[in-house]
Amino acid sequence: MNIYNCHTHIFTSANSPNDLLKTRIPNNGASKIIKFLLDSTPLKELPVALAKLYKVLAPNSQAMLANYANFLRVGLLPTQLDILNEEVKSFQLGSDNWVFSVLTLNLDYMSEKGGNFVKYQEQLRESVFVKAKYPNQVKLFLSVDPRTASSNTQLLEQTQGNWNKYENAFSGLKFYPAMGYFPSDTRLDGVYAWAAENQIPITTHVTRGGNFYVGDMRKLLADTSHYNLPANTKCADLINAVTLNINNGAWKKDENRIGTQLFTNPEHFKTALENNPNLKINFAHFGGSNEVNNGVNQTGIPGSMIALEQLAGLTDFTTNIISLINKYDNVYTDLSYTICDNDALKKVAGLAQNHPKLNSRLLFGTDSFLVLMEGNLSKMIANSEANLGNSLFHNSFKVNPITFFNPY
Repeated sequence: MNIYNCHTHIFTSANSPNDLLKTRIPNNGASKIIKFLLDSTPLKELPVALAKLYKVLAPNSQAMLANYANFLRVGLLPTQLDILNEEVKSFQLGSDNWVFSVLTLNLDYMSEKGGNFVKYQEQLRESVFVKAKYPNQVKLFLSVDPRTASSNTQLLEQTQGNWNKYENAFSGLKFYPAMGYFPSDTRLDGVYAWAAENQIPITTHVTRGGNFYVGDMRKLLADTSHYNLPANTKCADLINAVTLNINNGAWKKDENRIGTQLFTNPEHFKTALENNPNLKINFAHFGGSNEVNNGVNQTGIPGSMIALEQLAGLTDFTTNIISLINKYDNVYTDLSYTICDNDALKKVAGLAQNHPKLNSRLLFGTDSFLVLMEGNLSKMIANSEANLGNSLFHNSFKVNPITFFNPY
């Protein structure tokens, strides 16, 4: 029987601007040291530099640094195939066959300045090569970013062109709104309709963590040419409040880390789902472990994104995802990265009891290799089974993905 990892990445450091690594720095005592090293040390020398620092740090910082060094060890492997093979080593369970959803990621628009890195089309060609090596085990997802086109028609033609260019290579589409675009961007309308008509699954990033746009947020929000403030006044109120906070410098220190949470809100997908009720979409990360753990009870610190969402009348990401699962037959969520939080996993088990549809819509995913920053992947998988319970773990690991990926 196949076991599925519905959320993985294999892009290499060559595919990534340096800004990507900076957005992944943990927010704790050693973060300044890592940021300094990223600014001053060649990538290939980073693991050695981190190892030298390890001995002089406090125990809690040592553990974090060891995990970050392991993340870099895998991320700095020379090819996507090398990274995939490393991930498989951590994922082999018994005699079952592995199947990975490999999510490509267009990083070309992560900032305004571009950068000296291998751009998306070349990343894609290498990913297709990996798919050819493992035709039955890799489910490759094509990254979609509306900023690559000037119109709805052009984006659809571009997406279909990539899909058809590499015949039988793709199993779905990958969205990453935190890179700086709204899921309600009108250029995406044709892609949504095409995906729904052909039952092409979409996986979209939905958590407050992860990578994010590092350019000028003011310019980004000032350009309203391709998104309309939705009829949903809650969204409009939130967008206006976030724009005001950014324009007056309220989040100057962490402006983009906070501000880009605006783009990932599940609320922005409601128009696409209303227009395309059969749209098959996976809201990845289940909103993130903090949302899962605290839900509607989380406290929004005055001026924070959560506080602005609450003022606009919006609920937390996880509760919103559950409401979409209950309303639409093809809405799913995965546990990628959230698997590193045992309390969140226990909470997910409870949510599945209260919301039975979740038992058939939950997908197991790791977010490897990025999740290596949190510790040992094999241990996380074992903890997932223990905390979710045998039935829910079995469904998310072996059963639900079959329906999600069908017919691809």
